[in-house]
Amino acid sequence: MEAISLSKSQARQIILEAAGLARRAQFGTGIEAVYRLIDHLGFVQLDTNYAISKGFC
Repeated sequence: MEAISLSKSQARQIILEAAGLARRAQFGTGIEAVYRLIDHLGFVQLDTNYAISKGFC
């Protein structure tokens, strides 16, 4: 098999497409969309070392 080269941008796009995250609001909006996304991905990783605040988004 011949090796291929990808840019970081190309690799990112492939990963987002494969995860089903390439399109805006693909799973809808609101809490039900969050549940659909988690169901689609099969897992969620929570990192307790960082806090995300509305002010940082």
